[in-house]
Amino acid sequence: MLDVKMTVMDGWEMLVRLRRVSETLVIMLTVYSAKQDIIKGPEIGAGEYLVKPFGIKELVSHVTTVVRRAPMVLQLSSGHVSAFWVESPSDSRLFLLIIATISDSRRYDERWRSIWSRMQRLLYVGDEILRLRPQNDKGSDD
Repeated sequence: MLDVKMTVMDGWEMLVRLRRVSETLVIMLTVYSAKQDIIKGPEIGAGEYLVKPFGIKELVSHVTTVVRRAPMVLQLSSGHVSAFWVESPSDSRLFLLIIATISDSRRYDERWRSIWSRMQRLLYVGDEILRLRPQNDKGSDD
């Protein structure tokens, strides 16, 4: 996630520089809502452009949209917690993204205990599944 308004370098320049070396997924988060700004984001490489203020459901929707565009290795969900293992297009490294939404009326500490428990189970299952994934053996002569 990248904000347009930053102190040393603005988000536009940061994104241009990032695109020279990486295809990292980027969501622009900004207060700039002019049409030319909304168009500029995707033109220079942002996957999504989200104008502040926004709600958590809108943010989750945009993050999910960007993650779906990535080479997905694995997605697991449990209740209000989803874990996405995404493969970097440039070097095949795996990145983990966890999205947790809280929409119930339980006390704060109970909700986080529930989310943490679900995250731990998803990470354990995901680790076991990825361990069985065939690795690209670059040293073979086949």
